[in-house]
Amino acid sequence: MTRIFKPILIILLAAVLLLPAAVSSAADEPGNGLLACTYTTETEAQSYVDHLYDGNAFTTLTLYRGERISMTLPDGARAANLFFHFFEKPDSFEVHFFDADGQDLKRYWTNQITGMQMLVPVEAENIARIELTATDRALVLSEWTACTESFVPPFADTGKEADVLVVLNEPGDELQLLGGVLADLALEHGLTVQVDYLTAKDGYHTQQCMEVLKALGVTHLPFFGNGRAPRAQSRNAVYSAIGDYNALLTRYIARIRALRPKLILTLDPQWDRPRFADAVISEVLTTAAADAADETRLPETAPHTVEKVYVLDPDGATIIDTDHPLYACEGKHASAYADALSALYREERVYRRDMPDTVRFTLVSSTVGADAQGGDLLEHLSTDRFAGYRVPTPTPVPTPEPTDTPEPTATPTAKPTEVSATANATQTPKRGLFSCGGTEQTPEPTDTPSPTPTPTATPTPSPAPTAEPTATPEPTPDPNDAYFLSEDGEQFELNFDEGHWWYKNRVLSIDIVEVKTELSEKRPVIYYVADIRMREYSSYRSGVRTQFLQPWRYVRTEQAVFAITGDNLDRAEQNLKGLLLRKGVFYSNEGGADTLIIDGMTMRVAHRSDLSLRLLLDHGVRDTYSFGPILVEDGAINPDAHKHRVEHPNPRCGIGMIEPGHWIAIVTDGRQSDYSYSISLETFAQLFLERGCTVAYNLDGGSSAAMCIMGEQVNKHFAPGTADCQRPWVDAIMLGYTEQLPSPETPTKHDGYRH
Repeated sequence: MTRIFKPILIILLAAVLLLPAAVSSAADEPGNGLLACTYTTETEAQSYVDHLYDGNAFTTLTLYRGERISMTLPDGARAANLFFHFFEKPDSFEVHFFDADGQDLKRYWTNQITGMQMLVPVEAENIARIELTATDRALVLSEWTACTESFVPPFADTGKEADVLVVLNEPGDELQLLGGVLADLALEHGLTVQVDYLTAKDGYHTQQCMEVLKALGVTHLPFFGNGRAPRAQSRNAVYSAIGDYNALLTRYIARIRALRPKLILTLDPQWDRPRFADAVISEVLTTAAADAADETRLPETAPHTVEKVYVLDPDGATIIDTDHPLYACEGKHASAYADALSALYREERVYRRDMPDTVRFTLVSSTVGADAQGGDLLEHLSTDRFAGYRVPTPTPVPTPEPTDTPEPTATPTAKPTEVSATANATQTPKRGLFSCGGTEQTPEPTDTPSPTPTPTATPTPSPAPTAEPTATPEPTPDPNDAYFLSEDGEQFELNFDEGHWWYKNRVLSIDIVEVKTELSEKRPVIYYVADIRMREYSSYRSGVRTQFLQPWRYVRTEQAVFAITGDNLDRAEQNLKGLLLRKGVFYSNEGGADTLIIDGMTMRVAHRSDLSLRLLLDHGVRDTYSFGPILVEDGAINPDAHKHRVEHPNPRCGIGMIEPGHWIAIVTDGRQSDYSYSISLETFAQLFLERGCTVAYNLDGGSSAAMCIMGEQVNKHFAPGTADCQRPWVDAIMLGYTEQLPSPETPTKHDGYRH
């Protein structure tokens, strides 16, 4: 099962598990046509049923097969529909409708679930309670609410015809390949756009993609196929991943006839491109577009002729420039708007990839003539046939009405109330992180004529006191500014001679020092302390690979700024560990070990008795590490650390947190009595405590222990060929992304061995 990642508050896991199972939880009145219902379930999910109506797609509630949840309507309320927002598209589910006496009035079951959201009509009368059951694999819900007829779903045009059909490979393509093209079509020109993806990553990326499309102005619910990225560059591998060719072709002939688009945009058809699957998808769509006009194909549906079909092509003659202002987005350039939206792909933010300013297409079929201008996808199309088409025009700045200077009168009149220019403008923020559209203006009040005053003597006015000037306070500088760059860019230095390595950019700062000391027994110890500061949680990322690589080769392949050993996510050792989640994928929970939970810039630890897979997943936990033991918890050394199976002195690797966004990573060298003797877990915990960590956790050590920065390893093991040398990694805790690294084939300055 794949799940999500998002920063959340510290959860008292044990306390949640002890909550009674059948206590009702009522939603506050959501408004907008949603009913304030009460939810009851017999699972541990009872304590967070508010996930079903909090409006956040990244908080979920999971029902395993056969489990159910009840929704009780407010007294006297009449529900027209049930609104489902799935985190992961289910195979099927079942709903029963009951009256106030508990009589089962109607059953609804479906396995025809085509999108991540759907409305189910409530057709029975006098419904008091509704029961939802997971009938197949786990049913993972982001939202489940009852609504009246006035409720408008997030994608309001779903099921209607679309002006444009866009078929892509996977979530993210709408920005990385198309840049600001969709914003130009949907937001700026008012066209209705249907976007389909033939493959998907997981529910986490799917929800992010839906956020992006909504912000781009897409009003049709996107379609996500069940395919996964193909494993090989061949037609057979692609069709194995996304579906049979004939089935896909038939589906898209029918889909084109149902949507009746005037314009289709799809992928690059060239077979020699790195994204091989794009060519297969492009072949299916261009063939389907032609076959949709053929009356002999699928005669049970009405044929439809697509007026223009474009494919992406880096050498294409139709060049769309998106580096121009969008009047629908207050003048923000389409390319800049796409760049801003790319931050919604949370795990991709670390890569900081710029979206294209220009996008090139090749027109592969047209019933309205060839492109002459070469820069307009709508060229030759009759805009009258687009129901919502609009000509982009800037919103005029309102000219203030001139204020008439009143004639002096014998009687002093009351000074009119001064109204600021912004007081009469009511701004209506739009839902989401990005607000498009102008400001709605409230009409100016009409002046009411005053009666003619009776002349009287004019009194002598008293002099007005002079107001003391108010000093503008200087902004308090952020003491953390010194650790980061003030603008985009990177700086780093690797000084092996002095044992000091550092890196900084605008949101990430890492400072590593080598420490040489002695234990009480006069044995030498050398360890490396990384002081890590982050301003964005996207700086952190977990590394998971299918093959073992030397640490320096691992980070160069991943283009990571910094990395330390993870917990050796190897199936051969999973029986020794606890709950293992990585990038939302559940691996194992066999060994019952204590666990480190990383939520963005925050980390916390959980004891094995407190852990619940369902609880972690539904609260958005995406990464856990479970080698152990816990070193520091609540600012104190774990008194049971010495009982762990790796207590005997070893080279060590661990990570701790002083506060969210301020981490400490430590790697110690060992098993080298003339250079660095190994240390115990208690001594290792003390190193974190001395640096102010409130929580710290032991990761895989021994021959696996390593710390890398900018493609070089800083700690040292025995030389190759000796009894103990550096073990390769299969996983890691990584920070940052950089293109400044040498390639994996470039020789290292330091490979982690003592020579």
